[in-house]
Amino acid sequence: MGRELIDQLVVDNPKEATKIIFLVMDGASGIPFPGVGKTALQAAKKPNMDALAKKGVTGLMDPVAPGIAPGSGPGHLAVFGYDPVAENMGRGVLEALGIGLELTERHIAARCNFATVNSSGILIDRRAGRLPTPDCKKICAILQNEIDMSDEGVKVTIAPVKEHRFALLLEGEGLSPEIEDTDPNETGYPCKEFSVVKAERASLRTVHVLRKLDSRLRPILARESAAYPEATRPNAALYRGFSKFRKYRSMYDRYGLKALAVANYPMYRGVSKLLGMELNPITADFKSQCEAVRDRWNDFSFFFVHYKNTDKFGEDGDFENKVKAVEEVDANLPILTALNPNVIVVTSDHSTPAALMKHSWHPVATMLFAHHNVKTKKGAVDTVTSMPDAAQTYDEMACASGGLGRQPLMNLMGIALAHAGRLEKYGA
Repeated sequence: MGRELIDQLVVDNPKEATKIIFLVMDGASGIPFPGVGKTALQAAKKPNMDALAKKGVTGLMDPVAPGIAPGSGPGHLAVFGYDPVAENMGRGVLEALGIGLELTERHIAARCNFATVNSSGILIDRRAGRLPTPDCKKICAILQNEIDMSDEGVKVTIAPVKEHRFALLLEGEGLSPEIEDTDPNETGYPCKEFSVVKAERASLRTVHVLRKLDSRLRPILARESAAYPEATRPNAALYRGFSKFRKYRSMYDRYGLKALAVANYPMYRGVSKLLGMELNPITADFKSQCEAVRDRWNDFSFFFVHYKNTDKFGEDGDFENKVKAVEEVDANLPILTALNPNVIVVTSDHSTPAALMKHSWHPVATMLFAHHNVKTKKGAVDTVTSMPDAAQTYDEMACASGGLGRQPLMNLMGIALAHAGRLEKYGA
């Protein structure tokens, strides 16, 4: 569905103050786990999701395109109806925005991991044992205090994100985001050398700056990580998602939606901020996220609720806990459905099969339930629901034969807007 066409058809002042909830279970979809023969969505006990699936419409959606394994950035842009390729923003900027850093077009941002290498320089843990967040904050403060790149005319910001993650900002003239990641994405290999996507003056200068910065960072990490267990020492850094800030049209400007993001992880807060959503304060758990939607129900027309653990346990290969994560979402879903939203969508930004322990190219299971009040011929008010399909459960197999079919995830926002009565008719 054409992005520009949707924007043109948005109703400026809908007759009803319709409400939309998008519940995104990060990486929830997947493939059957070996020895179990089911996906996490199939194995989980989720009566509330299944009840929605019976009343709603389901399908499979491709976050970017068939065969493409997306990152969380492009996956979420697609969820909100933005082109995940033409409008993609690197994860560095999203991470920095998500922790509250202010960016301008002079900044180059990277999303980084503290990692562990052995004495031969071979990567043995990409996350340094999921370094505790307090330790990450301590190490980042030391690096920020000791690393000075003023000799290169560059101001450096090193800020903690969560666990093993930190954000790196370079501010200066003549810098470029056209830099390859140094993460090999697998253990057993050395960290990649800094290299350019395209050999141009700005990118070559940026690689020079990064090499010098890393050479100053490594001895500090060696000193500060000496007391950690050898297998999980934060003695190296992986640099990923180099990007440069630019402004986007907000969801309010495009869709007329006053949006609230109820997301606890920085990257997803960054996407939300980029698209003009208001950020809800970080909450203690998923239940409190749902309660935040309830508490702020009268102030917004669109609610983005993000749940992370389905992706986290998928990446860890922990199928049992991924199943439990789905069940945690289901147990709290009634808090959202009790609000009687006009449209509620449950989907993912990408698949993260526990069998593969990484993002995959598989389409994501999606369901939509909608209702709105209409006048019948006799003048009475009735409730019209979304056209149901044969799906009796919410999982990949059921959604594969659903009424939404298989289509790009970028179409989802337009479908939700239509069900909420927020799109005009096209043409005469």
